[in-house]
Amino acid sequence: MRAYGQPTAEMTSVVTSLLSRREELSQQLAAHLRANVERYRQDPVLAGGVLTDAAEVYLTAVLGRFTNDRPFDTTYARRAGRERARAGIPLSIVMEAYRIGISHIWEVIADAAQAARVPPQDLIAVTASLWQGQDLFTSAMAEGYREESTSILLRQQEERAALVEALLTGRVLPQATLWEIADVLRLPSTGPFVVVAAALEQIGRQVLPGVEGRLQVVDVASAWRLLPDQQVGIVRVRSSAETRRLHDELGSYPTARQGLSPVFEALTGAAGALRLARIAMTASAAGGGVVTFDEAPLAVTSVADPEVSRRVVGTVFGALTSMGGEDKRLLLDTFDAWMDAGGSADVAAGRLFCHPNTVRQRLRRLEERTSRSLTNPKDLTELCLAAEIERHTLPAT
Repeated sequence: MRAYGQPTAEMTSVVTSLLSRREELSQQLAAHLRANVERYRQDPVLAGGVLTDAAEVYLTAVLGRFTNDRPFDTTYARRAGRERARAGIPLSIVMEAYRIGISHIWEVIADAAQAARVPPQDLIAVTASLWQGQDLFTSAMAEGYREESTSILLRQQEERAALVEALLTGRVLPQATLWEIADVLRLPSTGPFVVVAAALEQIGRQVLPGVEGRLQVVDVASAWRLLPDQQVGIVRVRSSAETRRLHDELGSYPTARQGLSPVFEALTGAAGALRLARIAMTASAAGGGVVTFDEAPLAVTSVADPEVSRRVVGTVFGALTSMGGEDKRLLLDTFDAWMDAGGSADVAAGRLFCHPNTVRQRLRRLEERTSRSLTNPKDLTELCLAAEIERHTLPAT
């Protein structure tokens, strides 16, 4: 018994005759595709004889299956998928073209079989095999398309990351190159911009996954680079509304320590802005949070120069070193609570779960130990700065 889908001698003769006319049939197939697939009609990549040549290879691969016992050769389909991906033709359009193409080929076979008076049941057997081949060709094409699309996407991401790094490292670039970089990064060539720096929790693993896409959804343009210890980005902020949306999206990563630079106008200012964003990032709380450089002068000053910061703490809180670690921490925590409460002992006591007189007593001890008065503006400023440094240099518990 003949295998299902295996052509009879009559059908093999019909297909062989069609193959001898492949040049003519390929031109017809290409014209049919142009007439029924608008993108194929307009795309310059498929202009001239390119589509006709492709149609001939496809036609030969399909019809050749019925002249031998070998399975369908899908090598061309996979290669074609890659070519269409490089041309930027959407996969859905290519799949539609394959559907239209195989339908046209079936009509050509059916007409030839009818003219040759081949029994209908012989055509049915070939038809079943033809649609099976369509599935194989389409799957191979789609696989090649996805492989090339993934490769293109990775290359684009690598190129974008390299360009972001070029801006953030302050390389001297001509204006024309800056325009090209802005175009590739999908950023305008002029600001205002800010730089975001976020500390990684693990080397090489994003701490703000999907941030570019999330900002794009709220109409905020950005470009990002993953460094070994930080995730950094350049963000366009055209208005206070966009700045708020940026803060909202960054705030949705509550455990990430993040810093925002001051606003700058030209992309050439990205390197200097990154330095300030990193200072602001260092000033963020150990458990995470967003610090904007211009909005937290005390915090960023406290971490700007490690050596100076250590000397400030030693000068202001040096007398506390003779105290036990818990006693020292108690005084500093009480001072922090009192400052956060706007200088109210009552409010601070509520937050510390103690009596207001206890807060006042601890603050007097702090004044005595440091020889600084909480009512003297200069002394209070020094205490605040030293406390801020302590807050950002103590290990997280």
